[in-house]
Amino acid sequence: MGFDVFPTRKELEKYAEKIPEIEPSAVLAMLRISQAAEYVRAAINDVLASQYHLSRGKLRVMFVLY
Repeated sequence: MGFDVFPTRKELEKYAEKIPEIEPSAVLAMLRISQAAEYVRAAINDVLASQYHLSRGKLRVMFVLY
């Protein structure tokens, strides 16, 4: 998927020393949410492809036509 390797909290805290705007907890939460969204997106795409023979592009076209 895309976010299989996360920075550690210690790594983020090191960056936060240089860039105070970085909030390590918020960055980790955002990365986990992004990973969860990617898993859901992949699962939906798998169902669309296997059961309905639809790609994401074809689904978008159907929505536009609707």
